[in-house]
Amino acid sequence: MGKAYFASTDAIDPADRIEYWNSGSSMIGGVKAEAMSDLFDAEVAFRRLEDLTVGSVTTSPHRVSLFPSQRRASLLRLRYQQSGTSILFEGHRSFTLRPGEWMLVDPHAPQTSVNKGDVSSIWLDVPCASLPQAQVAAVLAGNPRLAVGDKLGADLVELTRYLVGEAGDLSVEAERDVSCRLTKLFRQALGQASQSPAQLTSREDIARRARDYVDRHLQDPDLSVESIARELGCTPRYVHKAFEGSESICRYIWNRRLDMCRDRLEMLPMASKTLTALAFDYGFNSSSHFSRSFRERFGTSPSAFLASVQRASN
Repeated sequence: MGKAYFASTDAIDPADRIEYWNSGSSMIGGVKAEAMSDLFDAEVAFRRLEDLTVGSVTTSPHRVSLFPSQRRASLLRLRYQQSGTSILFEGHRSFTLRPGEWMLVDPHAPQTSVNKGDVSSIWLDVPCASLPQAQVAAVLAGNPRLAVGDKLGADLVELTRYLVGEAGDLSVEAERDVSCRLTKLFRQALGQASQSPAQLTSREDIARRARDYVDRHLQDPDLSVESIARELGCTPRYVHKAFEGSESICRYIWNRRLDMCRDRLEMLPMASKTLTALAFDYGFNSSSHFSRSFRERFGTSPSAFLASVQRASN
């Protein structure tokens, strides 16, 4: 009982690694991965404990999609980003997950994760029936990136790493005890996330929450410093001050929109959407504005960038 499993691409011929990885992914819920570098490297460790699963995964740059399934629909996943940055697309929403951040993964929505560098994460899958449904619905409908407290987060990370890396086979009693503890920690994380946020007292908190709000509303045509200030309960002037000494809030908004457009262009096929439609989706008021801004940020036009992606995929 409670045996840990491990898989790696190290011993697999480089040409066969993606096929190997995808064919074995049913053990962790089923994924479809595409390499974004010349050599794909990946390893995964996971352990099933009664009706829970804990795991860790490390990969080289890649794009991966998770699709709704009967098994996924019955579980709720809590993900922790250990290293690297992932851009996650859930339906019409997108999120950037940075090291040290937590996210609740909607089991009913298809999800794509774009990882342009090496990344590693850990996760915990708990049956939905074991969790308070009102809190789950509230978190998924709002910002699924959870503000997990330092002590609680450290306990979750430490226990997960121990189970997938150091613990030997577990007895039935030990497995039951660990499952109860993990479910309790998961419920505590949900409880923290569903509570009203504490009053902000620092510019760093304002900047962090402003970035979170921007990342969740990149396709909102009314996204502005004023709308951010209303959401955070402060003045537009204070939002601007929170970004002093770094990239301005206005520049952050447009750079994030451009980043999302580039990521969408990398996620072929684009046959059903024109570049102009993509530009309007992310708040640009004309295709020329979009093309000029894209070239300034990435050194190439959107059409030339898309053509290079298409050539690489053939």
